Amino acid sequence: MRRGCISLSTLLFVIFAATAVIPEYHYGELSVSLADKGVVVVGYLAFSFQGQILTWGYPGWQWDPYCSMQSEWVMEIRNDVISGHANCSYGFFLWSIKAWPASDCVIVEATLEAQTDIMFDDIAWVLYLPAEQFAGYSATALRTDGTTQTVTFRVEQVPGQAGLGPGATGAGWVVPFGEGVGVATTIFTDAPTAPYLDITDDRVWGGTTYSVRQILFPGMDNLMLKAGSSFTFYVYIHPYNNLRELEVARQRLLNIFFLLGQGVKASEIRDYIASGRLEEFMSQLQAEQFKLRFTYVAAAALVVSVAVAATLRLRKKIRT
Repeated sequence: MRRGCISLSTLLFVIFAATAVIPEYHYGELSVSLADKGVVVVGYLAFSFQGQILTWGYPGWQWDPYCSMQSEWVMEIRNDVISGHANCSYGFFLWSIKAWPASDCVIVEATLEAQTDIMFDDIAWVLYLPAEQFAGYSATALRTDGTTQTVTFRVEQVPGQAGLGPGATGAGWVVPFGEGVGVATTIFTDAPTAPYLDITDDRVWGGTTYSVRQILFPGMDNLMLKAGSSFTFYVYIHPYNNLRELEVARQRLLNIFFLLGQGVKASEIRDYIASGRLEEFMSQLQAEQFKLRFTYVAAAALVVSVAVAATLRLRKKIRT
C-alpha cells in the first residue's frame, strides 16, 4: 500500500511547481524571464531565445549533461530563489538562481555549492539562437577598451569547423534581434578578468542553433571547489529597443569591468545596477580619482617649485 502513496510534501511541491507564476520582466518589445531550473528566456515579439549555464569537468573538459547543462539539473524549489542539485560523473553540487530586475536590465545571480570536491575546467553562459532565423546576421563582441569585432552567423555550415570567432576576451556581446532591437549581455564574478567570447555553429554537431558563449576564467586551467565551498557569478542581460538604449547597454558592460578592475566586488556592482545607482557611483568614483590625480599633480608641482627655488638660492649664494 505504501508503494502507491504520495507524501503530502511531494504533492504540495507538484502542485506548487505546476501553478507557480513565472515573473516576466518587460522592456519595450523585449522580455526576460526565468523558466524551470533558472534557464533564461529572452522574448521578442512572437519569438523566444533561451540562455543557460554550461559547465565542464576537469580534467579534459569532461561533458556530462547532468552537471554540464543547466536544463538537465534537478530543480527542488521554485520561488524567489530557484534551487536544486546536480550530480554527475565529475561531481555533486547544489545550485541556486535568483533574478535581480532593474529598470533597464536583469541580473541573474548563480551560486554553485560543492557537496564533494569538484574541479571545473570552466563555466559559461550561452545564448542559443535558431540558425534558421539568424543565418547571415551578426553579433558584436565588445572589448574592454571599447573597440568591437563583428562575427557573422555563417549561412552554410562547414564540417568540422564549429567556431565562428572571435575567440578572445571582452566585456560582452551585443546581439541584435532586429533593426535597433536586441540584447547586450555578459558574465562576471569578482575576478577582474573579462570573459572569453566565442560563437559556435551547433549544426556541426547535429544541432539547430548558434551558441553565443561567454566563458569564465580565460587562461586558467580549472576552478577547484572543496566540499562545502561555493562560487557565485552573475549573468547580465540588457535589452535595448533603440540606439540610445544600445549605447547605455554598451557603456554598462564597460563599466562593469572597469569597476571590477578597481577592486569593487561583483555583489556591490549587482546592488548598484539593481538599484539604478551604477552611473551615479561611477561619477563619484571618477570624481574622487580626479581629485587624487589633481592632488598628486599639485604636490608634484610644489616639490618641483621648491626644488627650483632651492637651486636658484644655492646658485645665488655661490655667485656671491
